[in-house]
Amino acid sequence: MDSVKEAADKAATAVDSGLNQASSTVRSTLAQATATAQGWLAHGETYWNTAKAHANETVGYFGTLEDEAVGYLKGGLEYCVHHPYVSYPAAAAITLAALPGVRRAAYRATLGRLRNPEAVVSSAEAKLSTIGAKAEEFGAESRKLQGRAQLAHEEMMRGYTKLKAARQELQRLESAVGRSERMAGAVLSDLRAMRQNPRATELRSEAALKLSLLRQQRSALQKEIKWIAAKDV
Repeated sequence: MDSVKEAADKAATAVDSGLNQASSTVRSTLAQATATAQGWLAHGETYWNTAKAHANETVGYFGTLEDEAVGYLKGGLEYCVHHPYVSYPAAAAITLAALPGVRRAAYRATLGRLRNPEAVVSSAEAKLSTIGAKAEEFGAESRKLQGRAQLAHEEMMRGYTKLKAARQELQRLESAVGRSERMAGAVLSDLRAMRQNPRATELRSEAALKLSLLRQQRSALQKEIKWIAAKDV
């Protein structure tokens, strides 16, 4: 019985010792993990502060560059305003330098001279062959367009001839309408002198209507004649 109790005590003691050792190990591990995490957080905060400082410095630097650029632009504009005899030729030179033909001429006069002569000759032969083929195409197209232009000119001349004939007919008609208008005006004047005759009163109203119609017709004819005259016909 005593041996059993002694064995139980030893077992309990061993269990307590194991628990204490495990607890100590856990606490040590937690302490190390906490220290490591705190170190990482400290390093992370340091990196964050450093990055933030660099970012602020970069923003300030770009702001300085922007202010300097604006200042240079304003200074250039003020210089151009106060020195037009210097700025205008410079602007003209820059504009000419931007033209494709000027750039090609400058290239041929400088870097173009350093090219391989054989390559230049081969390139020239290929370009001349292409230019010759295009020249033949251009010649055929030019002859075709010239033929169309000749036909259009002939048709235009026929149209001018017809337009001139129409103008002459309109002028003759305008003259005839003018004569009838003057006749209607004379009849209306005669009828106005006979105020006491009832039939004359009726005819006077009819003469006034016909006179108004003739005036409208002659006005329309005159506008048409002026329109044709504006075409140099």
